[in-house]
Amino acid sequence: MSLSRGRGNLPNCRLSVTESIRLCNEFRILMLIILPNDKMIARQYFGDEFISANRMCKSSYRAALIHARELTGRSIHDGRVMFSEKTGNWAGACMYLILIDHIGNKFANNRKIDSGNIRDFIHALDNFTELEIEDREVLYQLRNSFLHKFNLYHLPKKNTHFLARHFSVNIGDVLIQKPSENFDGNLKNFKETNVTRISLKKLGDMVEEMHNSLLRSIDSNDLVAKLPEETSFEEFLIANILCYKISSDSRD
Repeated sequence: MSLSRGRGNLPNCRLSVTESIRLCNEFRILMLIILPNDKMIARQYFGDEFISANRMCKSSYRAALIHARELTGRSIHDGRVMFSEKTGNWAGACMYLILIDHIGNKFANNRKIDSGNIRDFIHALDNFTELEIEDREVLYQLRNSFLHKFNLYHLPKKNTHFLARHFSVNIGDVLIQKPSENFDGNLKNFKETNVTRISLKKLGDMVEEMHNSLLRSIDSNDLVAKLPEETSFEEFLIANILCYKISSDSRD
């Protein structure tokens, strides 16, 4: 079975189960369908801590997911909301936004055709959610506001199509509520009708569903890894594993 896939603004890459890899020469990136032999490694990457050579290990992905869940009052095991009042925690929302970037930087879904956007964040939303393009871009602007400045304003650079945004966050049941009047970027002219409202609870719910989608795509043979040139899948994952030595006390 051969698959020809264009991933974002990358050139089309030829992927096949028999050959498994073709090099995308222009961008020096390998697009690798995760084959059955690699499924256990992939599940380990997304799963709980494991012991390797007398060290306790977990992936950077898993570490970020656990932090996000702890900060937003969710079960660290399955992401279920345990304390709803904590779901609006800003630091937890930041961890979920970082996870979206992480996913888009490293993985794709072979069943999805994305919008051609090379930004990791939007690439992840293309591949592992059903959000409309405009909603993906609103969340990208929230990501820039939170992670770059830790505030609620996004004033886009000139010559971009992004609108200025004045965000308000909540823990309601609607992910994105767009303003009835666009914000012109001048705080002196700001009105309540200019607010873009985001539910941080629903943001967390969305990323938890992205996590589940990643796991499903492993089982359906649709998870694609974006590898640096001349890197095996195992090396790719090992580079993103965090380990610490197990003390003698912890084994008693």
